[in-house]
Amino acid sequence: MKKIKILALFLALITAGVLLWYLSQDKAEAVEVPKSIVAVAACDIAENTVITSDMITTSYMPAELVLSQAYASAANIIGKTARSPIVAGEQIVSARLVEVGSSNSGSLAYTVTPGMRAITIGVNDTTGLKCMIHPGDIVDIIAHYQAEETTVTADGEKETQPVPEARILLQQMLVLAVDQVMQESGEAAYTTLTLEATPEQAVLLSLSETVGMLRAVLRSPLDTEAVPDSRVTIMDLTDPDAKD
Repeated sequence: MKKIKILALFLALITAGVLLWYLSQDKAEAVEVPKSIVAVAACDIAENTVITSDMITTSYMPAELVLSQAYASAANIIGKTARSPIVAGEQIVSARLVEVGSSNSGSLAYTVTPGMRAITIGVNDTTGLKCMIHPGDIVDIIAHYQAEETTVTADGEKETQPVPEARILLQQMLVLAVDQVMQESGEAAYTTLTLEATPEQAVLLSLSETVGMLRAVLRSPLDTEAVPDSRVTIMDLTDPDAKD
């Protein structure tokens, strides 16, 4: 019996030793697991919220758990906007953020500068400079329409008649998209231009397209000077000296 007790004690000591060794090995392996720093939300972030520094913190976690599109710091996050709600503690990934005003946003809504509007006008090969206008270009818009001109007849009567007229309607308009393309592409033809406009300019374009024809005129990206309002009627074509 005494030998049995000694043997049991000996086996217990061996078991305890193996257990301690196993635990020490497990702990050593845990320390060796590679970790990476990742930016996470410090609080709940609502959709369409501009990210500020107090909304972001960093955390160390096993590298295998870090998402492929996750940011390592807040440097490239601050100032961007959340596309969708982000929960506190969630890793911040590029797909959940958008840079407002950038053509790379993937959404026309986020491409439009706050306070501005996007409006589409119809063009053809002539009025849209066939194949020559691309997203990011700057254009002026010329409007063609029927105006009214009043003249006095020989007997002193006033007579009103329609007169074709053209004028520079708007200047330095940013092209947001050509058809449905918001970035440079190899499209050979298009039928619409989407422009960034103030609310007032959008209304003016909408009415002008209804009553007449619009033509886009491409500007140099180095030309930022506004020209005086220019208006030409049929009389200026038949009598060039009349404008003087």
